[in-house]
Amino acid sequence: MQIDSETRFSVSNVLQSEYFHSSVDIQELVAVGALGINSQNYRALVDGVFYHVKRLDSTASIGLVNSQYNLSEHLRQNGHSFPEVIVTKQNHLIAVDSNQRGWIVTRFQPGNYFSGFKTELPVVADAIGHLFHDLASDLCKESAESDRFLNTSRFSTNYIETLIPTIIYSKAKLPPSDYLLLFSHLKSIESTINTLYEHSACVLETSSLIGHIDLHPHNLLIKPDGRPMFLDVESLRLHPTLMSLGFGIYKLMRQFGVRYSGRSSLETLIAQNAMEMCKRIIKLAKLSDMQASMLPCGAAMEVCRRLNVIVELNVFHGSTKWNRVLPIHLAGLEEIPIIFSLL
Repeated sequence: MQIDSETRFSVSNVLQSEYFHSSVDIQELVAVGALGINSQNYRALVDGVFYHVKRLDSTASIGLVNSQYNLSEHLRQNGHSFPEVIVTKQNHLIAVDSNQRGWIVTRFQPGNYFSGFKTELPVVADAIGHLFHDLASDLCKESAESDRFLNTSRFSTNYIETLIPTIIYSKAKLPPSDYLLLFSHLKSIESTINTLYEHSACVLETSSLIGHIDLHPHNLLIKPDGRPMFLDVESLRLHPTLMSLGFGIYKLMRQFGVRYSGRSSLETLIAQNAMEMCKRIIKLAKLSDMQASMLPCGAAMEVCRRLNVIVELNVFHGSTKWNRVLPIHLAGLEEIPIIFSLL
């Protein structure tokens, strides 16, 4: 996606002033991002080298994002695959321009998003299991507890408890078609929430652990050597592990189902491969049997949280930025029980 001259100037200016000691020749600059939502992400070809350049959202906490990239660098240096951050001339992870906007530059990694091939599942499962195991280590827990920015990113059950009232209140705030879509699923949402209340204590017992909360296919890059890389560092947050893992397993197995749709034995394929993937993740992340049984509830709770976030953005900020994924999340409330029932 090509970009306008003003954005090109902004990117060129921050690269010149904050990162490079000589004049910058940007041979190529394109916007990148899934669904066209993350339009502040750019791929830049500078003096023959590709970089990923990200302008932080104006509402982003630079302190929090700095903590998240510090953590990703620690994880990367200890064997986990995350984008390599390019530090500024002042040796900072984040550059701040004259308009007080934050920028992050990482080394561009070629590859393809997770597409659901059977051969991808074992390596992705191992990478996720090892990541969550290390994120639960004493070092990471102590880091999170002592980091005031990471501590502000804790999950709150208010997202679940207020979802129905927020949807009802949103009638005058949402575009009519989006409100009708939500209202048509209201009984299904209410039924899901009632079920979640019964198990919420078990799901939320891991709420003090750091996890990657957005393990969907476009946040897992399969590199040319076949190994996966975790993208979207800002998704490293204090969050219930069972919500993060449950949602990730659901999204990856859904992509697997899309890849092999049309096969007469699709349910068997999903059952066999989902089971193997779950076993690998559960073993490596060291989940108990009880915790493993709560993964479907965790996935559904995460979808409800996301629905609430989208509705609140409309109601309180007038933002429809994420409305296009409403149908995806609403479908998830129906798909999650089906996919996990095959295990």
